[in-house]
Formats: sequence, C-alpha cells, structure tokens
Amino acid sequence: MNSVLRQTTLAVAALVSMAAAPMAQATVFSITDTAFVPDGGYGKHHCQKRNTLLDVRFDTSGFSAQTFSLDRVGASRTFDFGTVDLKEPDAWGCIDVGGIRNLDVLAALTFSDPVGMSSTVKVFGHGAPHIGPANDPDVGYVLTWKPTLVHFGDRGLFEIRLSNLFFYETGPFKTETATITLKRGEVPEPGTVALFGLALAGIGLTRRRRAP
Repeated sequence: MNSVLRQTTLAVAALVSMAAAPMAQATVFSITDTAFVPDGGYGKHHCQKRNTLLDVRFDTSGFSAQTFSLDRVGASRTFDFGTVDLKEPDAWGCIDVGGIRNLDVLAALTFSDPVGMSSTVKVFGHGAPHIGPANDPDVGYVLTWKPTLVHFGDRGLFEIRLSNLFFYETGPFKTETATITLKRGEVPEPGTVALFGLALAGIGLTRRRRAP
C-alpha cells in the first residue's frame, strides 16, 4: 500500500469514528419522582354494606430516584414505580356493581433527562374488577397499562411500559414496575455530518492531484 493510500485510509477511519461518535453516545435518563392518580371510583366507603367504591391503595412513597444510561436501540431498564394493594373486604360479598365505575389510573413520572427539566410524563391505566367475593378463585382485580411513547431531543424516542397486575385475593400488596426502552437515539448534529463529507471530498481531491 503506497503512502498516499495509507494516509487516506487512516484519515477515513478517523473521520468515520468522529462522525459516528454522536450516534454512539448513551442516552441518560433521570427520573426524580413518581405518582399514582386514581380516578374517583377508588376509595373506602363509610358503609361497606352499600359499597360504591373499590378499595385499592396506591403508594409511591418507597420510590427511589433513578439515573441510568441506555447505549443502544432496544436497550431497557426496569425499576420499582410503587405498590398497589387490593383491600376490598369480603364481609359484605364485595365486589359489587357499585364498585366498578370510574376506575382509571394515571401514573406520572417526572424526568430531568432526556426530555427536559422537570417534565412530567403520564401513563394511562385501567382497573377492571370481577363482581363477587374478592377472595374467590377468580381474578378479583386487574390493572392494565397502555405503553407510552415519548419524544426527546432531535428525533429521539423511548417507551414507558408499566407492568400489568392481577389480584386473586386481598393483600399482600404487589409492586408496580416501570420499564424504559430506547426506541430511537438522537440524530447526530448536521455540522458533524457536513464536516465528515467535506473531509472526504478533500481527501479525494488530494489523491487526484498527486496522481501521475
């Protein structure tokens, strides 16, 4: 390999590495807080004989702030979001028709990265109870969530998915987890790509000038 070709090869390798660097950078995620916001159909009625509310307890007091990096598309991280506890008693033959209305749940995650400072992202869920005793063999209560896509930066995209929970009896509480998956990284800055193209053009011009 002559010296010109060798220099060209080394220069191209260096420039490719430089151009690819922004795409190889990991995306940093920082979640500072979580919260459940249950709809009006949840609660403990003052008289269980005429129960019109479903007694499910939502708690995020044990959440620990999360900071992590995802370095490739498809990479994910799962962490504890909070807890959910079915407390509906069997004393009056609950769960009845009066306790199956307005059972949506909102899960809120507060991000400082990568979507901006103190940006709150909402994930929507729905609770579906089974009419009858809470402790019978059937599933007493199901909480399902809709996966949510979040855009960030220059065409970056990630998904939030909360775990679906199934309760066959009252207690103990179940841990709700959240999974963050990187769907698309940020696009490299246009200036970097333009610089890469100009450098390749310059190398080609140099080779032509040196050719006999």
